[in-house]
Amino acid sequence: MLEKLIHNDKFCESMNENTKEIIAFMLETGVEFGVICSTDEVVFDPQLPPEILKNIKPIALFVLSNYSFESAYIDASGTTLYFEAGFGADNYASLVGIEIANIIQIVVEDTPVFINVCAGREKPKKKKPAIDNNEPSTADRSMEKLLSRAENKKFLK
Repeated sequence: MLEKLIHNDKFCESMNENTKEIIAFMLETGVEFGVICSTDEVVFDPQLPPEILKNIKPIALFVLSNYSFESAYIDASGTTLYFEAGFGADNYASLVGIEIANIIQIVVEDTPVFINVCAGREKPKKKKPAIDNNEPSTADRSMEKLLSRAENKKFLK
């Protein structure tokens, strides 16, 4: 049954909208929180040095507190959470971008307050319509149109 929900576009759109609304609520009310997400889609600007990147696990908790919380915002399109954070022993500064749809959990004081079961799911690829081999191709139809006028038959030579 869960698989049916996870593969339902309307359900997942609702989950992602709820994720965005909860984050917006936390930001508006001053409640510091953390997000757990897959890091393969996280964007760092500037890019983190390799010695720091190698220590970031495939699934990570990003805690938004203090300056990270104060700098946090959701972009105008409502699809990405941004915040500034320091990484490594030298507190290397980077702007972090996480797509809302890739946030697995929202955590407050080590307690999950929201779980997005649709996080990171791949949308099913729409099937291309099958080509009917009995139907004339676009080029054939164009040539047919061109030659349907008597004055254009001279181009056939």
